[in-house]
Amino acid sequence: MSTTISTRRFPSAIEGKLRSVRWRHAALAIAFAVSFSIGILLVLMVLSMVIDWLFPFAPFGLRWAMTAGTLVAAVATAAWLGIAPVRRALHWHRAANAVDGDIPELEERWSTVASLSARNRSNDSPVQQAMASQVISEAIAMERIVQPRRVAPPVSLRPALIVASIGIALLTILYLLNPPQTSVLLHRFWSPLSNITATQLTSVTGDQFVPRGDSVELVTELVGVPRSNATLTVSHTDGSIETYRLRPNDAAPETFVQAIRVDESLSYRVRAGDAQTPWHQ
Repeated sequence: MSTTISTRRFPSAIEGKLRSVRWRHAALAIAFAVSFSIGILLVLMVLSMVIDWLFPFAPFGLRWAMTAGTLVAAVATAAWLGIAPVRRALHWHRAANAVDGDIPELEERWSTVASLSARNRSNDSPVQQAMASQVISEAIAMERIVQPRRVAPPVSLRPALIVASIGIALLTILYLLNPPQTSVLLHRFWSPLSNITATQLTSVTGDQFVPRGDSVELVTELVGVPRSNATLTVSHTDGSIETYRLRPNDAAPETFVQAIRVDESLSYRVRAGDAQTPWHQ
């Protein structure tokens, strides 16, 4: 085997080991960036889902903004933590420095070989060429002690895995609190412009013509996640608003019933959980 550097970057014995170190460190840098960005995605997604849970009747634009913001933050994090570290990991000289740092016995021979490979040595004096050949020979002779899998990576995966674990834990806690609701919130997050609700309400009474002074029973049917209460909002022609707290009907728990006296034209709507009926008159 020749001990001089020709047209190839390194002697084959060293080049193969450095290539393994480069790709392994690049893969670890990618894993770090992906794991960290997944953690950011999950944390922001859970935060968005909680906000959506607390404010179920917020405009679709808010849900869209939270979803878009979460995705942009995750992609930006992956790019910021991944692109530059991967490019650095693929540098031959950095790989050689990592090998020398991990194996003190090499006494920086591999990084010296990397430096020699990066410059034109055609104008070197015979003494310089002899010294370079000696260093290269010694570096090749010690190639057996280099184990690419044992060379310490430039970054630890631990912080990224902690962030990802926090995101997974938060999503798990939210799911355990209310599995059906969390499932719906998850669908709402990924389809922010769709009208997805855990509960669906239908006004059985609908629009009615009622003689002045008579009473009418407003009946609302519930489908989906059961709710322990509902809110009936009545809007009068003078702009005043009345609200009634409704409980499920004893005979039919999937319905809410409220009798009201009609003395003038009015509009009404029922809300329960994350669902509401249209305004009826």
